[in-house]
Amino acid sequence: MSSQRDELHEIIESLDDDGVRRLLAVAKEQVKELIVSVVESAWPPGWFNVGTAGRSDIAINAEELLAEGFGCPR
Repeated sequence: MSSQRDELHEIIESLDDDGVRRLLAVAKEQVKELIVSVVESAWPPGWFNVGTAGRSDIAINAEELLAEGFGCPR
């Protein structure tokens, strides 16, 4: 990682003030997009609410459902 940081420092040092301003704007946008994508993908996971089939008695009848195998044929 150190060599990449060194390379980035060299690139920045070679830029004039306008180039630094433009590069900073691009970097900020990229970081913002990365943060948004991480936050959006973090919760809820894709499988969340997969069991929404209209049944609201799952917790009440948990023992019966477990005994039945959740409706799966045996």
